Amino acid sequence: MSLEFKNATPEDLPYIVEIYNSIIPGGQITADLNPVTVADWTPWFEQHKGDKRPIWILLVDGTACGWMSFTDYKSRTAYEGTAEISIYLDEHSRGKGLGEKFIRLGLSEMRQKGLKNVMAVIYAANRPSIKIFENVGFEKWGLLPKVCEVRGEEKDVVILGIRL
Repeated sequence: MSLEFKNATPEDLPYIVEIYNSIIPGGQITADLNPVTVADWTPWFEQHKGDKRPIWILLVDGTACGWMSFTDYKSRTAYEGTAEISIYLDEHSRGKGLGEKFIRLGLSEMRQKGLKNVMAVIYAANRPSIKIFENVGFEKWGLLPKVCEVRGEEKDVVILGIRL
């Protein structure tokens, strides 16, 4: 099995949005409660131009199976060495160990680009995602208790991090 990624292009944005929207109904992965549109996400996409904070389309044997992004943690210059990682797989690719493999591949690439710290922001109840990141070497850096409310349920958010 060949695992690789390619830089996302504007033509990939509908695919990125489709995968993201597929996880919203479950209420366990994102704080978005309603589907997003390509227009909604165009400014976000535009912030990721260049190598510093990429959006990658994840490929298995040349076929797209998801996406990964690295986003500025804060826009202030002192935080330049820190980014937040996001990864979303299509429903047919979940539960096969691909997330962990792609995270490792992405971290290796970002280490070479000089990134120093990577954070993942995850609902505390999302044990499968937390386990994937812990398997890669992320540690708990913080807890934000009851900062989100999803369909009447308050949720804790865990911040996991890794020093590259």
